[in-house]
Amino acid sequence: MVGSNSLINEAELLCIYQSAFEQLKVPVKIKINNRKILSAIIEFSQASDKAAEVITAIDKLDKIGRDGVENEFRKLGLNNAQIDRLRYLVFFHLEDPDKEISQYVDGVLQPQKHFLDRIESLFKESNIHNGVIGIQEIRDTIKYYESIREERWVSLEIDFTLARGLNYYTGVIVEVTTDAVKMGSIGGGGRYDDLTGLFGLKGLSGVGISFGIDRIYDVMEELNLFPDQLATGSKAMLVNFGGENETYALSVLKGLRHEGIAAEIYPEAAKFDKQMKYANKRNIPFVILPGDEEREKQMVSLKNFTTGEQNMLSISDVINLLKSE
Repeated sequence: MVGSNSLINEAELLCIYQSAFEQLKVPVKIKINNRKILSAIIEFSQASDKAAEVITAIDKLDKIGRDGVENEFRKLGLNNAQIDRLRYLVFFHLEDPDKEISQYVDGVLQPQKHFLDRIESLFKESNIHNGVIGIQEIRDTIKYYESIREERWVSLEIDFTLARGLNYYTGVIVEVTTDAVKMGSIGGGGRYDDLTGLFGLKGLSGVGISFGIDRIYDVMEELNLFPDQLATGSKAMLVNFGGENETYALSVLKGLRHEGIAAEIYPEAAKFDKQMKYANKRNIPFVILPGDEEREKQMVSLKNFTTGEQNMLSISDVINLLKSE
């Protein structure tokens, strides 16, 4: 997604991973971090002058292990105090199993508030505002993801060792791995604030993910998994009116997807005309309007772009109608 700063986009991409690998029947773990948090940890450790090199060293964790990463830190000239701070904050959840930063309830990530609050307090006390922003972005991304994810189980965890070596990442970063087969990451991506600036278009934010097709193919071949694939465009788009209506729209979106209806939500509460033009340009046949009156009545207004007809209907009637089309 390019041109939007909304963290709904990050949540949508996590849902794409969840849905795709569930359909492929490949058991995966999705790791999530934020480059703002990594940068803040490095700043807190007083190693900002070697930030790129430190991130590169952390990114080698899977290949050289923790001892190897710490040796890389020493080679960079970091002193023991700097290395101790990096070790505590980056490897905290690996060193202290009784205080893991993530736990699972029905397979869903529940961030332990005490640890995130603790590291947030460190950043606030040190006036490292970027780290505070990064933590909030993680929380908001997970909140959105929890609103629209399918009920099926997938392992999602915060991992401060996740670095994603490419320097253009600036926000949330994700990576997908599997324990079913000995293999590296099979997917990854993240937020980049000004990557288009390299090509002359300044100030345009973006976020994206990738699938490691060759590695996924190898995993599926070893596990004998090759389901038929079916790809369709969105049948309906929910208009985003913001505030409580946005929360209501996300719940409607989740219900539609649960019934197998391809649907999407406009990621920001933009002007109504802009959202409608977007749906029309994408040739989305139906637009759903979850406004104040609809939310209060637990209904939605459904507009048929082909006929121009618009009616307020119950969610179940909308589902039946869209399934019959």
